[in-house]
Amino acid sequence: MLKVSGCFYVDSCVIFSEILGQNQQKMKKLRKDVLANKIDCYISESVDDEVAEKIQRTINFLGNILKETIIVYLEDSITNPRDLMTIKPTNNDIHILKEAFLAINVNIRHLNLVTDPFRMVEEWLVEKFDDEISKKSKQTIGMIIIFLTKIILQEIVKINSNYERIVKLEADYIRNSNQTPDSYINAELQRLGIHRPDSDHISVMKSHFSNTTENAIFLTLDFGIIRKWELIKNYCDIIVCDPIYGLSHLR
Repeated sequence: MLKVSGCFYVDSCVIFSEILGQNQQKMKKLRKDVLANKIDCYISESVDDEVAEKIQRTINFLGNILKETIIVYLEDSITNPRDLMTIKPTNNDIHILKEAFLAINVNIRHLNLVTDPFRMVEEWLVEKFDDEISKKSKQTIGMIIIFLTKIILQEIVKINSNYERIVKLEADYIRNSNQTPDSYINAELQRLGIHRPDSDHISVMKSHFSNTTENAIFLTLDFGIIRKWELIKNYCDIIVCDPIYGLSHLR
């Protein structure tokens, strides 16, 4: 076996892949590489801050979409107020949901939120409406919304639990690092068009090397960063790459 020397730092998108179960083949390889080769795999404080803040914004918005968007659209409160506890779903209500989630998705992109929970809510609602429409004895929209509230709460608990397990409790293969961004490299990265907080995250590699003499590779799924890997290497002497290539840079 070839000698492996150095460590990994992961970007926020890698953490979210673990939390949400995304990019499963890439994450499976990363976990295997780390465990089989005893590689330290870190999350920096700046990445943790970004992840925690994005999760909180997502949870807050997720908790509000019921009363502020979905119910408002379904009640049609401006033109023709409806009592959802007495109204049963129709095919037109599915089209109303489509309009509601178009508005929701605009806000998701604008606020840079985690998208998976909202897709889950949309898919569950549309499928539930479809199922009820095909039945002779239908639940009211109001009853469906009450059940949806439980679904949303479960999703919030799952996201928080996975974050706590993976990051705060270090119960998997990722460890916390107290290395801070390197100010000079941070400025160089910004000059190359890599803005904060990404420049903060990447510049931690230089701090890690300065304080430990150990090489650190920055793993990301962000193509905007990956496509500039050569510039980052030439000007900052830092390697950034997709997680599947991380091991090759430590041999």
